[in-house]
Amino acid sequence: MPINTPSTSNTINVTLLNEGTKYSTMHVYMESDGTGELVDYPFFDPKTDFQIPIPQQIDESTGQLRVPEYTIRKVWHSAAWFDVILGWDSVTPSRVIVLARDTDFEQDFTSFGGIKDRTPMQNLPTGRLTMTTRDFAATGAAGYFVLEIRKD
Repeated sequence: MPINTPSTSNTINVTLLNEGTKYSTMHVYMESDGTGELVDYPFFDPKTDFQIPIPQQIDESTGQLRVPEYTIRKVWHSAAWFDVILGWDSVTPSRVIVLARDTDFEQDFTSFGGIKDRTPMQNLPTGRLTMTTRDFAATGAAGYFVLEIRKD
C-alpha cells in the first residue's frame, strides 16, 4: 500500500511490502526531476504509516508506557548516479547508513542486532526515517531501497 510522503517535485514512492507486529518491510523508489538534493527528507513515520502498531508496553522499572523502538535489520539498494544517506529523525538528525551510488547491494545488520534509533530518550525518539542525497539533482537519477524494520 503506498504511503503519503511530504510534497516534493521529485518522485518518492514508499510502499509497505509486508507488515507484522514485530517486523515490517518497505520499498522506496526515487527519481529526480532535477530540482535538487533531499536534505533530512522525512519519508516514513511509524505513527501514521504502519497499519499494525506496536502493542503498548509498560517499563517495569518506572511503571510508565515504554516508547516504541525501531531498528533497521536489512537494506537492499541500488542507485544510479547518487548516494542516499539514511537517518533517524531527532533533535539533531542522526545519519546512520550510506547507500552508495552505482551499486546493487544487500546489507544485513542482524548479526549485531541492527541499526537502532539511538535518539536519547529525553528527546522522545519518533522512529521517523529520513534521507539525504548526494548528486541526486541530475534529472533522471533513479534508484530504490528496501528496508526491513524491527518494531520493539
